[in-house]
This record gives sequence, structure tokens and C-alpha cells, in this order.
Amino acid sequence: YTFQQPVMQVKKVKDENNKDKKGKPKEKEVIEYTMEEKVGTRFVPMDYEMELVGIHPTKLKNLQNLEKEMFFADQLILSAKEKKNELEAYIYKMRGKLNEGGDYFAK
Repeated sequence: YTFQQPVMQVKKVKDENNKDKKGKPKEKEVIEYTMEEKVGTRFVPMDYEMELVGIHPTKLKNLQNLEKEMFFADQLILSAKEKKNELEAYIYKMRGKLNEGGDYFAK
């Protein structure tokens, strides 16, 4: 980064209005301020954490396998519900037939 810094310079200048005993002008000190542009560096300690976007390939594979297992478990539950529904429909059908003419089916 760059910044401006005031710099003080002391110069000796002959003063024509003020002379010594020999008639020579005395020197007086004049202070001048100028702005100098300086380049500086600053060390700022920082803590940081690095995060990667996405899922690590091995973890992704494990999650895909888990998803497949859950899918097959859901399919098993759905097929069991379907079979129970078919059994219930068969039972109601047979109950209706027994009520109509139960002698034939009761034997």
C-alpha cells in the first residue's frame, strides 16, 4: 500500500535583513514540510478455514448405497401393502360368496 508522510527539512538560508558585525548576512534555519509518498507493507495475521464445494467421492458413493438400500426397503413395504390389500379383497369376495350360497363353499 502507499501513503503520504510529512517530512521535515531544515534549511539554512542567508538573512539579508540581519547582518553580523562584519556586514555578512547571518544564516537562519528555515523549516520546510513536504509530503513524500512512501510504500509500506503490513503483516496482518489471519486464521482461515478452507471448504471444498461438494461431497467427497467416497462419501458420495456411501450415500448413494444408503439411498439404494432405503429405496429397496420402501419397495418391500409397498409390495407387502399391495399383497395385504389383495388378500383383504379375496377375503371380502369369499365372504360374499359364502353369504349367498354357503353350502357349496362350506364343505
